[in-house]
Amino acid sequence: MWRLAVLDTGTLQLDTIDLPYTEISSVHAEPGCVLFNGASASEPSALIMLDLATRQTTVLRRSYENRIDASYFATRRRSSFPPSMA
Repeated sequence: MWRLAVLDTGTLQLDTIDLPYTEISSVHAEPGCVLFNGASASEPSALIMLDLATRQTTVLRRSYENRIDASYFATRRRSSFPPSMA
């Protein structure tokens, strides 16, 4: 799973950005925004623009538009088991 973050070069604080994409590539930063290819199990690969001020994403172009209903995909979730089962 890939993540994007903003680094404050003055304080060296790294701020992770929560995104719905598990695959991120071809990252290109401009003042105020980031462009990247993003995809996930339920989202096809797409060119995404991230506004750094609002943290809102905009899909600029998808690799294809034939979308599959998200209910067909399993999503990961945290599980815990009682110590007796460990």
